[in-house]
Amino acid sequence: MDCKFHPEVESVTKCAICGAEMCSQCDTNAFYRDEKGPLCLECSLLRANEIGESDETFLKRMKRKVISASIFVVLAVIFLIAASNAHNGGMAFCGIISWFIAGFIQTRGHEKDQYSVKSIIWGDSDSQEDGFLKTVIKLVFYLIAAPVMLIKNFKKLSEAKKDLAFDVKRFEEIEHALSKSYEEQFEYWKKEAETGSPVAQVFLGDCYFNGKGVAQDKAKGVELYTKSADQGNEFGEYVLAECYSSGDGVEKNLEKAAELWTKSANKNALASQFALGLCYYNGEGVTKDYAKAVEWWTKAAAQNHSFSQYRLGVCYEEGTGVEHDHAKAVELITMAAEQGHKDALEYLKKFE
Repeated sequence: MDCKFHPEVESVTKCAICGAEMCSQCDTNAFYRDEKGPLCLECSLLRANEIGESDETFLKRMKRKVISASIFVVLAVIFLIAASNAHNGGMAFCGIISWFIAGFIQTRGHEKDQYSVKSIIWGDSDSQEDGFLKTVIKLVFYLIAAPVMLIKNFKKLSEAKKDLAFDVKRFEEIEHALSKSYEEQFEYWKKEAETGSPVAQVFLGDCYFNGKGVAQDKAKGVELYTKSADQGNEFGEYVLAECYSSGDGVEKNLEKAAELWTKSANKNALASQFALGLCYYNGEGVTKDYAKAVEWWTKAAAQNHSFSQYRLGVCYEEGTGVEHDHAKAVELITMAAEQGHKDALEYLKKFE
């Protein structure tokens, strides 16, 4: 197999998330890695965006926390100074309350911070009924924590700003690398498609359809998908069926989509077998037939297709199109979950 991002180069590894073929250059220059291996450029861009959004949310939260706590610390100091000069107990009480609120604001969200004093004193007991002694300790801690946690959170705020700036820069670097890769892909697949290669026609169609390395032209993309499908290429049939199913780039036609998926599924294309199963399950483009859906998902699941394993597992659990078999359902859904299928991971919680 050739590398997805450098089509002229032989692949040596796969993306840890989407399974895209990657060459040694992609492996060496990978922006992100996890325990399973490197992430491809497309998955890296998604990861960078997720991290950036998370850091941006954290930064906003820290700003609110620091600003609000600082206001109450200033109020506390003003009240306490005024109380000292005027010997006013009421002002002193207001100062203590303001200081208490500042501590409360700063320590909120730190229950699970193993390095915070609150965690050391309070442990995991917040969910338990508070006794009088613990309540007193908690109140005293809020008073003591105000200035300490304010300094700590100012530091966290500064670090969050740096992290966000780094994430933005990383996102831009990946986006630039991906854009350059798309341009290379377009030129390569254009030359290959001119030879009449049905595989190249699909990849070139993808460039036009999604605007990768060339101005987006969905009609041109569908035209190339059609050329590939007309040559009997199962991948071309699959992506063309996707277009007809969604009505994207071509007039929606569920019957045509089901017809193309059937051709592709009969050539053992796993994605088409899954899609055809959905057609029969939902009665889209074909007569609803749960047994047929199970039949196609069984074929794909046997070849370790996680989406088919999950849907087939749900059918066994619910007795839809097949006899109820809880053990089989758990087995299939677990297999899908082990491949990172999110719905399967969530569904497994029902069996706990």
